[in-house]
Amino acid sequence: MASSGSANAPLITIARFSDQLSVHLAASKLESEGVHVVVEDPPQTVGEPHHAELKVLKKDRAKAVAILETTPARESLVDEDES
Repeated sequence: MASSGSANAPLITIARFSDQLSVHLAASKLESEGVHVVVEDPPQTVGEPHHAELKVLKKDRAKAVAILETTPARESLVDEDES
């Protein structure tokens, strides 16, 4: 999901998910709409809650949020000041 062409571009978190399936469904939706995404999905420690983050280029934030607001992922969106 990450490409080398945007390695130095500023990424911001637009959503946080408690499960892998949801974050990857949201990422796939955005990619199908032409939005570059990065999923940060650290290894889960037994007994700790799972936290995966969906990141996009700062310039794509408004488009990505507008897309995800039409999906169940809207529940996982974070405020701009939280990203």
